[in-house]
Amino acid sequence: MESYPTNSTMMHLSRKHSHMLLHESGIDPAVAEGRGYETVTSRAELLDFGKKQRRASPDAPALRVPLHSPDGITRLPQIKPHTPRVPGLKYETPAGAELIIDVHPRMRDRACHGDEPLLVTEGAKTGDAATSRDIPTVVLAGVWGWCVPKVRPYKLRPCWDHIRLGGREVTICFDSDCMAKEGVQLALAALVRCLEERGAVVKVIYLPDAPDGSKQGIDDFLVAGGTIKEMFMLARTFEPADIGEIRMSQSDKLRGAISYLWREWRDMDWMHFVGAPKPDKYGEIKGHWARGHTARDVLEALTELSAKSGKMHDVEGGVELEVAVGLRRLSELSAKSKDSTGKAIRHLEANKQIRTLPPADKSKARRYRLFVPRAELGQYEGKAHGEGSVKSVPHRCPTLARPPSAPRLRWSSPGRKRRREFEVVPGARRVRHTGALPPGEQEDTYIKRLGPHRGAIMDALEAAGGELHLENLCEVLHRKRSRDVRRRILKPLEEAGILQCEGDVIRLAGEWLDRLEEERERTGEVKQAEEQAEKHCEQRKRYREHLERERRGTPKASLAAVRRTKELRERRLREIHEEEERDCAPTPPAVEALVARILGQQDRVRMGHLYQIAMDDGLRWRDVPPAVRRMGYRVERLPEYFNDEFVFPAKVNAKPPPPTAENPLPLAEPLAEPLAEEPPATDYGEHSPFCDCEHCAHSEPKYARAYAGSGSQMAGVA
Repeated sequence: MESYPTNSTMMHLSRKHSHMLLHESGIDPAVAEGRGYETVTSRAELLDFGKKQRRASPDAPALRVPLHSPDGITRLPQIKPHTPRVPGLKYETPAGAELIIDVHPRMRDRACHGDEPLLVTEGAKTGDAATSRDIPTVVLAGVWGWCVPKVRPYKLRPCWDHIRLGGREVTICFDSDCMAKEGVQLALAALVRCLEERGAVVKVIYLPDAPDGSKQGIDDFLVAGGTIKEMFMLARTFEPADIGEIRMSQSDKLRGAISYLWREWRDMDWMHFVGAPKPDKYGEIKGHWARGHTARDVLEALTELSAKSGKMHDVEGGVELEVAVGLRRLSELSAKSKDSTGKAIRHLEANKQIRTLPPADKSKARRYRLFVPRAELGQYEGKAHGEGSVKSVPHRCPTLARPPSAPRLRWSSPGRKRRREFEVVPGARRVRHTGALPPGEQEDTYIKRLGPHRGAIMDALEAAGGELHLENLCEVLHRKRSRDVRRRILKPLEEAGILQCEGDVIRLAGEWLDRLEEERERTGEVKQAEEQAEKHCEQRKRYREHLERERRGTPKASLAAVRRTKELRERRLREIHEEEERDCAPTPPAVEALVARILGQQDRVRMGHLYQIAMDDGLRWRDVPPAVRRMGYRVERLPEYFNDEFVFPAKVNAKPPPPTAENPLPLAEPLAEPLAEEPPATDYGEHSPFCDCEHCAHSEPKYARAYAGSGSQMAGVA
């Protein structure tokens, strides 16, 4: 074990942990002592943690990091193992414990009740580095550690109630990789929104990467020579759309790659996009405008994500921008269904515009790479957004290193017939549709929408400054018949107040984005997007539960039960097969002779008794039931004998032999003499069944006939 330093303030830290905190993170020894860092070398010191966490920690000394709630009472321990139990999980929190936000005890009064600016960051080491520079700091145990879990909309944890936020300047500073991770960007945007709802004036600091390209936090930035003043000079008002612009302003190479991707996206002929379709009935493969515009919106979403979180990789002949995004998330960004997005991905792959990497882990999002040729990249590297480039861009579609302002549009909603209720036809056994819908369901009607092909028109007009001649617009959109464009394509946009047409000059209206949003609301696109997001959220939850079950595996008890059930099933199947074979095989004559002999002596016999007699004679009891069935004896269960089976000598279902030419069916012989009618008797119960007297032939029973004084014609009839 490593020796401990002789400094009395660091008596509970190993030399390695002391060097990591004091030298690598630049934490003041007094601040480290106030935090309560401690080196853990025994499992007995980790009783607050789970069994798996304790098992993984004592391989080497672990660092214990206490978190202090701003209420001054609650504490939450964390450990930093020497080797992470799960890749990427640097800190372990006790299983089932509720996270808290942390404020160093030295800064509690200033952070909770002061008026000076407040810094919010991630990680205790990073926060203590700022505390050592006399900055009131709130520490988060993860980028999502500030909110109540599983609550939408997002809500701050109760710990925030002890910190004064109204009218106070709050600066958020995460690690420099926040601009390359979409999940961190979403957490940052949600935190800013929640703090602003509490009345805080929020600013954001985007730290640059380290000189070697690796990420760095506040502690790394300060140890590398940066100052607090330089760090706060990077603070700016948060805007969700400016992350891509900040990344491109820090890298000329990235700016050139994104500019090329946007130019290719705008100049692509999506009207005749081919992709990877199936040949038609003539064996020809043709482009299709609907397929092209679906792929156009998917590629737009990938390009926008590349600007916000794409990672550059040098490859032969150029660079590739790698984007990690799930298929459901990509379908939401492109405003398409998940199936249509998957097909568009295959079409773009066939067109050599993107490349899908094989998934490394089921729990991770898919990764896509967009290729940028090195020759094209050199024309934009080190220059402004398209200015001064060697290759000129046509005036009709200038290169813009930013996504279009208009949201992606959905295709028209087709009318679908819903399942109808069923009913039984009266007087028959047939089932038919009633024509009525089940309760709570409505018929889907056709909804005509603007569609992605009209969205391309708005993108082209915005790129051209808001105005284009009809001929130039058709040239940008790769359409040939300008008259049809004016009559069929532009008319819905003009009726919605999005475009204004003066002769052949087409321009965007003054508040065209507001009119577009109203049209999307009217046609149900906004509602459908919300329903799609909720559906995908539920699917993601179920998929995570499925992965968790796979990770845990099947318990041994369940495996034993499955094995036992399988053995019982196989044994029963073998028994059924043997019984079928015995039924098909001829019954031994000795068994039939035994059954005939016993039933010839008695009027009935218990089936179990026959079993016992057969076994006493050295025969198999299993052959008795087939012999009884083959000989045609009647088998019944008698309730008075506890439903035991009895065999009766009377044969059932005795069918006459089939008629033949030698032995035809016998004819009914006439009666030798007709039946004589018996005279009526005083007691009608003694009459013959063939009696035709007035009493016996009456259609009603005696108690239902009219009495003598009723005046009825049947009154008095006996």
